[in-house]
Parts: sequence; structure tokens; C-alpha cells
Amino acid sequence: KSPRLFGYAEDSGFVEHKEAGMKWMSEFGLKIHQPEQVLLTNGAQHALSTLILMFSQPGDKIAMESVTYPGIISIVQELGRIPVAVQMDEHGVIPESLAEVIHRDNISLAIVVPSHQNPTGATMPVERREKIAAIVERFNIKLIEDDIYSFLNDSVLPPLANLLPKNTFYISSLSKAISPGIRCGFIKAPSQYASKIGRFIRSSI
Repeated sequence: KSPRLFGYAEDSGFVEHKEAGMKWMSEFGLKIHQPEQVLLTNGAQHALSTLILMFSQPGDKIAMESVTYPGIISIVQELGRIPVAVQMDEHGVIPESLAEVIHRDNISLAIVVPSHQNPTGATMPVERREKIAAIVERFNIKLIEDDIYSFLNDSVLPPLANLLPKNTFYISSLSKAISPGIRCGFIKAPSQYASKIGRFIRSSI
């Protein structure tokens, strides 16, 4: 019998599970060297709700793609936040629109799906990712990068979290890539927030 069955795991999972998450996310270009930055969640939806709860307040406006999948809108609205649309083109979020929305609506948190965005299928090329990262850095807001479809890319594209590691929370999941029944998600958090998120996850499940 495993002694682990007679005690609690660490706040955000066993080290070897975090290391497996590191290996998985690294396959899609994410730069990550410390397993302490990896937090395990019950899928990407749980990761999204956790980050929204932690880094926004009821009534806050959250920037997101103008055409997006119902799951994100549902989470934002159920938590009492207000979704604000950022205009898109064939390459995803338009940088100028993001900058305008952040400035106009006092946005402190934005969510983007950079690869094979649902439902448009748009994938941000490298230049677009660099422009989005520059805007997020200029306004010093927090960014959630929902990258669950990166496994569909023909070649590795640099995650926004590589370009802006101190401001970006990167989400990946096994559900879309392997099986919907595998409710396993990962958050790669900036180092300064990892312990705080781990404690929140522990208290909420």
C-alpha cells in the first residue's frame, strides 16, 4: 500500500506530477525550469475560474476575444465579472483594439486563446504575439493565455508566457489533446504567484 494514500498531497500536486506538466508544456514551446511554477487543476475550466477568482473582483471588466467559446463567457459572468470584447481578424486579437479596450475600460485582466482559437480557428503568428505582449507589458495588466489547442500547430510557436513571463498565466490541458475524460489541467504561473495560487487551489478543492 502506498503511504501517500494516508496523507494529503502538496497544495498543488506531487512534484513528479508537476514535472510531467513541465514536460508536457515544454513540448509546445513553453520555457519553464522550475516545477514549483506548475499547478495542477481539474482541467482548463478549473484553471480559468481559479485565476479569475484570484486576480479580479466582482464587477471588474475582463478583456477577451469578441468571438469566443461559451465556457469562458459562462465563467466570467457566473463569477460576477463583465466580459469586454476585443476585436479580432484572421490572426486573432487585434493589438490596437486590445490597447483601446484596456485604456477605455480600466482592464486589469485579459484572456486570449493564441492557437486555433475556438470557434474561429485563428492562430496568432509570432509578430502578432510580440505586439500583444508589448501592449500587456505597457499597461502592466495580467494575461491569461489559454493554450489548450497548441498541440494542433504545425510547428512550435512561442507562447506569450515566454515573451512576458512576469505577467502571464499559461494554461494547458490534456482533455482536448488526449481525451475529454482526462480532467487534468496545468497552470504555469509567474514565480511570485505560484505559492499563493497553490494555497487557493488547496482551499477550494
